[in-house]
Amino acid sequence: MLYVLNSEPWNSNPAPFTLNKIRPSTPSKVTSHFLFSLLTLQLQFPILSKMPQKPMQMSCGAVPIGDAIEPREPQKTRSSLGTLSFTQLYVLALIVVFSASGLVCLEDMAFVLLSSVYIFIVSKVAFPATAGTSRVRAFGKSRLFTLYVGTGGVVGLFLPLAYIFGGFVEGDKKGVEAAAPHVFLLSCQVFLEGLSFALDFSLPARAMVPVFYNTRRIFTILDWLRADFWKQAEDLDLPSSSSYSSAALWLRFGRALVVANLVFWSFNLFCFLIPVYLPKAFRIYHQKETADANPKNE
Repeated sequence: MLYVLNSEPWNSNPAPFTLNKIRPSTPSKVTSHFLFSLLTLQLQFPILSKMPQKPMQMSCGAVPIGDAIEPREPQKTRSSLGTLSFTQLYVLALIVVFSASGLVCLEDMAFVLLSSVYIFIVSKVAFPATAGTSRVRAFGKSRLFTLYVGTGGVVGLFLPLAYIFGGFVEGDKKGVEAAAPHVFLLSCQVFLEGLSFALDFSLPARAMVPVFYNTRRIFTILDWLRADFWKQAEDLDLPSSSSYSSAALWLRFGRALVVANLVFWSFNLFCFLIPVYLPKAFRIYHQKETADANPKNE
């Protein structure tokens, strides 16, 4: 139970402070307040995600996140967790909030758990990391690729997160429930990509993370698409101060956002990850492995 201090307005004989009980906030309000604080933190301190010692990490996957700008070689005295960037810690907070809010179904949580276990096994058995294959990246730091990564971050993470917070304000319960799985899975992907790099997974094992998660998120985006296009302005629990025109504008924004995500992530999966990124990751890995096995032939 929470308590607040209360007193009468200022006068010559002020009343003593008293403690008044207030009802605990509902889970949806707690979630919206926390999401707002995360959004505010990202807006006020964007430089934290670009710290030179821990650059922003979004591999070629979905948000091509870890391969675009990978962290520098960690100091030997630091733990693997210490190599995680502000971005990974930021999305970890999102994962905890969405998991505790009840907006994510058990199937998505099971997918995160099982896929993480599978990638860990593959990284140890099928594609073990060696000295020449653990810290290799598939793409350099080109301006075009960095722009592509940034577009994925804005379209896939930042705008949907703002949409979810706006859904609490507009009373759009269906929109919040439909968009939350996508944001949750993308946050898990960003965190797992950073963790796999910090743990020195080989390039093929790290490449499986965006492929797995991008494929899964296509289905969650389709569910989001169906929910938003079937939704009408009458379905919104609007505040008394809101008008019908603002509700229609909100619906158009949600539909445009989900279509943009479907187009971007479909292109990312079918035109970049599968035909370009994944083959290149396997080719680099085998070339490095061959070079390590036959150093005299270099």
